[in-house]
Amino acid sequence: MSHVDWLYQERVSLAQALMALYRHLSFDSALTYLSNHKAFA
Repeated sequence: MSHVDWLYQERVSLAQALMALYRHLSFDSALTYLSNHKAFA
């Protein structure tokens, strides 16, 4: 697997994790989580 492929897979995994977060939390809670972790984005 090339480095680019690995980066793409990591990005897809991150997107799936964010979608799961939105599904399991209310919208306000998701916004709070994202704002609290903005420094890591």
